[in-house]
Amino acid sequence: MTGLLFPGQGTQRVGTGQALMRGFPDQVMPVIDEAATHCADLAALLRRGPPARLVHTQNAQLAVTAVNLGALAVVRASGVDFDVVAGHSVGLLSALVAAGCLSAPAALRLAAERGALMGALPEGGAMASLSGVTVEIAEEIARRATFETALPVVVAIVNGPATVVLSGSRPAVQRAADEAYGDEDAVKVTWLTVSHAFHSPLMAPAVSAWHAIVAELKLRAPRVPVIADSSGEALTAVADVREHLAAQLTTAVRWDLVSERLVRDGERRFVEVGDSKTLRALARPYPELLVDSMAMTHTLACLRDHGRLPDPHRVAGYSPGLRAARRVTGSSGSTPVALVTGASRGIGAATAQLLAMRRMHVIVNFRARAEQAQSVVDGIVLAGGSAEFAQADVSDEDAVRLMVRDIKRAHGRVDVLVNNAGITRDGYAAMMSLQKWRDVFDTNLTGAFLCCREVAKVMLAQNGGAIVNVSSIAGLVGTAGQINYASAKAGLMGLTRSFAAEVGPRGIRVNTVVPGFVETDMLATIPANELERQLAMVPLGRCGTVAEIAAAVAWLAGPEASYVTGATLVADGGLSRR
Repeated sequence: MTGLLFPGQGTQRVGTGQALMRGFPDQVMPVIDEAATHCADLAALLRRGPPARLVHTQNAQLAVTAVNLGALAVVRASGVDFDVVAGHSVGLLSALVAAGCLSAPAALRLAAERGALMGALPEGGAMASLSGVTVEIAEEIARRATFETALPVVVAIVNGPATVVLSGSRPAVQRAADEAYGDEDAVKVTWLTVSHAFHSPLMAPAVSAWHAIVAELKLRAPRVPVIADSSGEALTAVADVREHLAAQLTTAVRWDLVSERLVRDGERRFVEVGDSKTLRALARPYPELLVDSMAMTHTLACLRDHGRLPDPHRVAGYSPGLRAARRVTGSSGSTPVALVTGASRGIGAATAQLLAMRRMHVIVNFRARAEQAQSVVDGIVLAGGSAEFAQADVSDEDAVRLMVRDIKRAHGRVDVLVNNAGITRDGYAAMMSLQKWRDVFDTNLTGAFLCCREVAKVMLAQNGGAIVNVSSIAGLVGTAGQINYASAKAGLMGLTRSFAAEVGPRGIRVNTVVPGFVETDMLATIPANELERQLAMVPLGRCGTVAEIAAAVAWLAGPEASYVTGATLVADGGLSRR
């Protein structure tokens, strides 16, 4: 069965819900129209802001609830069964609709009234998230800060074992945050963009009016259990729901207790319903929780194309294999295991094939080109090698974690990692959008970091391994129209040198191969005049081949390079010789 999780305030942003509105207008737009009876320009506010209005609690709570309920309408229309629900703070209203306690119009009205009551309070409070602090330490720090400043600050939200949010008067929150940061080197303090200090004593003036509203609510008994976000207990009766709802304004959110309760109840898949990946991220400390998100493109595609949610064991961005007919499903305990990212074509495919020829069991990673990855695996198997594939978006932290976890479970080891996955989003700097910049960095640099980090955990345990990062000549000499690509590839060389210094003492080698202009599909993305100009400066007078680059990668990954680490091997036909 499936559990539905609903995010709360803070997940709204300009652009929230747009993919849902475009993909499922028949389900989502009636909800947005109903919400517009409380805020006439809500749809425009979600589409283009301004952010300052959207962040104000009077609009934020209604916006989040409207998007959550629109997403719930999509889930219901798809016929998805679920047997438990939970909501984070104002997300509880959406959970109550899912459980049958409230109608959608009633929940929207309640969100508007809740937001108006809280928004009418004086501004000036603050909220700060502390990562690396337990709830017990945070509570003690908050008590001392309250005593020293004579102003209120409390632990308002506990999102995980070491993630808490302080809320209260700004000077008191500042004092507590300073103490937390000074006491622990590993503590990270993040100030939240909020209009008020939620779930704190500063909300007290709105409590009596809120109690009166909740007392008049027409509630029905939940059809499925609603997990209380303050205790982790199941609410199964109208009286329990009303009592919990009435206490929300000043009671702390204990999402850690919700997560622990869901773990105790046994394996079940969960979906974050709305347009957020926040609750999915909060599940990371709990490996037993499989949390997908409707903010992921794959989830929406499954609902649109198949009328169902993704496979229960698939985290958005990751699929553990496609059961190819000629797929070799395992390796012997002594066979080296190599993971090659972006291996469905080009340099990655050639590298996978060469490593397989050298008697390694190769995992062919790909993001979207399933048929091409299948072809690479089939070619390896037909040639007498051993291979399988794993679909994962390397820019997705959870996808990478699960991919490496499954490789470790299946084979017990990872001996070689080749970070080859890369994309381009070309454009001249003066006209490049921030999204293009981020897309390239997310895959080309952050993706390599995530793979290095997760694979290193396996290699550290086995006291050895080799990592080869595939950079680019663009990172050395720069390429007009590719400032994002060149910057990310330059960063990859810095990552290599730093990572080599960290893991070298444990027998793990980390090196970079820098290809020049190579005959791949990516070469076609370089403007013709720029390519012609660059090739004229190549002493060898030609482009390289994928086989030549694969040979360089295989050498660095193999025993012949056992005394090489932190190195940059340039294979560019002499282009960067100057």
